[in-house]
Amino acid sequence: MSERATARSLTTVNGSITVNEAAHTAYIKSVNGNLTVNEGAEVDGSLTTVNGRIGVNAAHIVGRVSNVQGDISILGAARVDGGILVEKQRGFTISVHPRDPTIIIGPGAKVLGELTFERKVNLFVSDRATIGTVTGATAVRFSGDSPP
Repeated sequence: MSERATARSLTTVNGSITVNEAAHTAYIKSVNGNLTVNEGAEVDGSLTTVNGRIGVNAAHIVGRVSNVQGDISILGAARVDGGILVEKQRGFTISVHPRDPTIIIGPGAKVLGELTFERKVNLFVSDRATIGTVTGATAVRFSGDSPP
């Protein structure tokens, strides 16, 4: 999505979505794709993927960020008002690279609302980040720009 563009919603089954600077949409959803929301962009609702990475880079997500198998990075002056949900896998699934998702909340980021983890994750939270209540995981605090 181009800079300063507006869309009602963005969805895909097998593809990635990138929302560039100062763009605006109501929600973003993917089944098998990475989602990236860049500086100054805003999503009025949720940001959801099942099998993809999520990156929020100094953007505003009004709803919740959720996934099942991918990593999540909330970086820079990003703000997520609706918290984070990492769901457990349901039904029959085959994972090519089975590992626990890594969740990073970087310096200056704010994740308001609850951070809920229904499966094992590696959760790293900057000592300069603001987060809500964490359920289902233990946050490892770090200082500096990135986790160890």
